[in-house]
Amino acid sequence: VGKYRTGKIPHGKLLGHKIHIKPSQKAVAHTEVIKGVIKQHKTAPQSALINKLNPIIRGWSNYYSGVVSTETFNKLDNIIWQMLRAWTVSRCGKSSYEKLRNYFRHRTIKLSNGKERHENWLFQTKDGLHLFKHNWTPIVRHTLIRPDATLYDGNWTYWATRKGQA
Repeated sequence: VGKYRTGKIPHGKLLGHKIHIKPSQKAVAHTEVIKGVIKQHKTAPQSALINKLNPIIRGWSNYYSGVVSTETFNKLDNIIWQMLRAWTVSRCGKSSYEKLRNYFRHRTIKLSNGKERHENWLFQTKDGLHLFKHNWTPIVRHTLIRPDATLYDGNWTYWATRKGQA
């Protein structure tokens, strides 16, 4: 929020606008990489496809977990669901709910923050191996340094906790 570049209401109070950084359209094009992997694994077993896609999805999600990307994550999960549904149609013909249930299942998942999430239509094998979703990645904001803190003030406890060592 800037002091000089913000709007004001009629009585002179600052409105205060914040900058929200989102993944760019070029970055969201990582769906092209996922589409290529799905095409390469058109005849491969479901577990091989999941093993190939999970590191791609996790890496991209972790990279963009520090910006405003919840909406983008949800949009990407929807696009990937549509791609995987098309993958199942190419394997077993015109898709019906009975055929889709061979590839998509209902499951309750424990997330890294300890919460549980009930997922419908989760791309998963009979063994329990499932595809990671973008929106499972927690958004972690950067914490600002206190204005009065310097490296020279001798407060080593503060700086150790900032680095995650304490």
